[in-house]
Formats: sequence, structure tokens, C-alpha cells
Amino acid sequence: MKTILITGASSGIGQAVVERFASQDVCLLLVGRNQEKLQHLAQKLPGKNQLIPLDLTDLAAVQKIPARYKIDYLINCAGVGEVGDFQELSLAQELAEIETNFLAPMILSKGYAQQFVQQKSGTIVNVCSTAAFYVHPFLTSYGASKAALWHFSLGLSEELRAYPHVQVLTVCPGPTKTAFFQGKMQIAFQKNNFQMAPEKVAEVIEKVLTKNKNHQIIGYRNWWMTQLIRCLPIKLRLKIVGNYIKQGRM
Repeated sequence: MKTILITGASSGIGQAVVERFASQDVCLLLVGRNQEKLQHLAQKLPGKNQLIPLDLTDLAAVQKIPARYKIDYLINCAGVGEVGDFQELSLAQELAEIETNFLAPMILSKGYAQQFVQQKSGTIVNVCSTAAFYVHPFLTSYGASKAALWHFSLGLSEELRAYPHVQVLTVCPGPTKTAFFQGKMQIAFQKNNFQMAPEKVAEVIEKVLTKNKNHQIIGYRNWWMTQLIRCLPIKLRLKIVGNYIKQGRM
């Protein structure tokens, strides 16, 4: 029986991934900061699964996980984002984004990459974002954290190419129907029909696990959008994306 560790398991993409794999013959280790939600989710799942209540900003606790749990798959789904300009967001909020979106998955990826090399098998999946491909004013720290995760994951996948039974896969969904965006930002994305269902993201993750790939942008429209925006001059790119997010938060 394979063991899968999933971060951000109590909601959003993480929960969708949990539900996707729950019907298979696997043992799930569910990591999330909301213990009540984790327990409620676990009650609906078949089999023996283990809950790991943990806030990923506790980096000292995160570092202990690879030594405590032997697994076959690591799926880093946890992510947080704060919409606002530099005068509104506190330093603590922005540090929490960097810790949750980049430092925690980097620590887990490094720890489990070392474990997987020793056991000669294992897969790491880092759920990144199309936000990694261009700057997002008013979501600046979120975009920066996802860009860092994107570069780290691709670099790690190349380093591990010498170990053919160890895989690092980075998946990049676009805006997804989760609690990530609230209020007017949520309405703005719904109005433009930009969001995909978290279940779709989970479906793609399951499919690409069997393919020899190191990254996957989820959704044709998201792929075309990233290609188009990256063709624009940086000044125009910043203005378009910044204005869109700014209007959504006003």
C-alpha cells in the first residue's frame, strides 16, 4: 500500500486531491492547520488515514516531518494569498505567504527527495500557479512565492534526473474556485469565468503522475494566457495585471 502525504488537505485543491485518492488502496497523511476540518474530512474517508494538524508557518515542525513519516508520494497543495498593496498588508501577513507557499514545500521537497533517493522511488508534486510566470501587483508576495517554488521545483527535477525512479512534478493551475479569493475578487473572477474547479486540478494531478513530465500548466486557456502575457513588454504587462487585480479589490 502506497502512502501519500498531502498538505493543505482540509480545503480547496488539497481537499479535492484527498477525495480523489481516497477511493484507492492508499494510506493518506493529511496535513492542515484546521484540526476540526481535518477530522470532519477524515470521517468521510475510507481506510486508515492519519491526521497531522500543523500550521506550515511553523518551519521547525515542518522540518521534522520527513524524519517521522516514510511515504511514497508528497503532494504540496497548501497555499495562501493576501490581496492588497504594500501599505495595507502587514509584514507578518506577507511572511506567512512566503513560509506557506515556498519555504514549507521547499523544506518538505528537499527532505523527501533525500528519502526517495535512498529508497529508490518516490514522487514529489508541488502545486504552483500560473502566477509564477508574471508579476502580480497587489498580489506581489503571493506571485513571488510561487515563482520561487516554480524555479526550485524545476531545478530539483533536473538534479534528480540521475535517479530515474524519483520524480518532481510542478503543476500550475490558474484561478481556482476555492476560499483563496473573497468578496469582490471572487466576483470578478466569476464574472469573467476564469476559475476552474478544484476537482479538475485534482484530476489532472492524478493523470500526470503516470507521465514522464516535470511540469504541467492546467487548462488550455491558462496555457495560452501565460504565453500571451509573457510576450508583452514588462511595463504593459504590469499595468494590465495590476489594473485587473486592483479593480477586483475595490
